[in-house]
Amino acid sequence: KRHIDKVLELASLESGQKLMQFKELDFKPELERICEDFSMLAIHDDTLDFNYELEPGPYTIKAEKFHLENVIANLLENAKKYSDNPVIKLDAFKQKGILIIVISDNGPGIAKKDLKKIFQKYYRVKNGDVHKVKGYGLGLSYVQKIIRMHRGKISVESELGVGTKFVISL
Repeated sequence: KRHIDKVLELASLESGQKLMQFKELDFKPELERICEDFSMLAIHDDTLDFNYELEPGPYTIKAEKFHLENVIANLLENAKKYSDNPVIKLDAFKQKGILIIVISDNGPGIAKKDLKKIFQKYYRVKNGDVHKVKGYGLGLSYVQKIIRMHRGKISVESELGVGTKFVISL
């Protein structure tokens, strides 16, 4: 159901039928709540190690809260599901009036040839002939679309066997 909702949501955003409601807000309380909720998962999952560090706020930005929350949740969930024993860290800070959110993990990493394609709709990194993790290749396409609609940037750094780091600038 979540995948179908995401497809429909993405389609309505792409067609321009759905207008996003941007409001100026302090995103720090939302980010704290997302991190606290994800920390609760770590308490109940012995294989998950999650830490976060949010520098003092406020994190005042013009945003569509619901979609931006989904972006953060999507990146955290991806970090969790693509690693056998995930070690995930979220850092957030302001730099020259820009909110920077960094999500890093110790997952398998992404090959350089795949890095340019991971934000394409339906693209999934190949792992032999088997996809260990279920999905439709929509999550990162949605993430990039939402960040762009916020006039932000998202970048990714990855090293095979070491992990991946997503950096969002808003």
